[in-house]
Amino acid sequence: LSPTPANLGVAGNVSVSGNVGIGTSIPTAKLHVNGSGYFSGTLSVNSVNTLDKAIAVTNNSAENFLVYGDGFCFARRFEAATGTFIHPDYVFRKNYTLMPIEELKNYLQKEKHHPNFLSEKQYKKKGRYDLLEMDMNLLKTSEELTLYVIQQHEEMKLLKQTVAKQNETIDVLKKDIQTLKKKLK
Repeated sequence: LSPTPANLGVAGNVSVSGNVGIGTSIPTAKLHVNGSGYFSGTLSVNSVNTLDKAIAVTNNSAENFLVYGDGFCFARRFEAATGTFIHPDYVFRKNYTLMPIEELKNYLQKEKHHPNFLSEKQYKKKGRYDLLEMDMNLLKTSEELTLYVIQQHEEMKLLKQTVAKQNETIDVLKKDIQTLKKKLK
C-alpha cells in the first residue's frame, strides 16, 4: 500500500510484512499510531508472556498505566466518580446504631469475616470486587472503629473517676482505722 494524502479505505484483509504507520512516515512498531485513535468494539491484546506489558500508556517515557499479560495493572493514580455511591459519614449521625462490640465479637467468631464485607468464599464465587465499594466499606469500618475507640475512651474516663473516688474513700477509711486504733490503745 502506498501512502496518499486522502483517506484510505480497505475492504477485506490486508497483509503487511513490515511496520504500519498512521500519522507517521517512519513507523517503529508493527502498528505505530501518531495521534488519536478510535476503536468500535473490543480491543484484544494477546501477550505471549504473562510478565510482558500488554498495554502501556506513557507520557514523556514515564509509564503511567500498565496492564501485564497476567492481568496485573499499575497506575500512578485512580479516581472514582462520586455521583452514585453513599459516603459512609452517616456513621457519625446521631441516629446511627453502632453494632454492640459483644455482638461484633460473636459475629466474627461465628462467621470468620467482618460484617461490612463479604466472606472470602463469597468473593471467590463472585470472581471480582468493586474497588469503590471496597474503599467505602473500609472507610465505614474505619469510622466505626473510631466510634468504638471514643466509646472506650469515655468508659475509661468513667472508670478512672470511679477509681479516684474509691481511692479517696480508701484514704478516709485508712485514717478512720488509724483513729480507731489510737482510741483503742
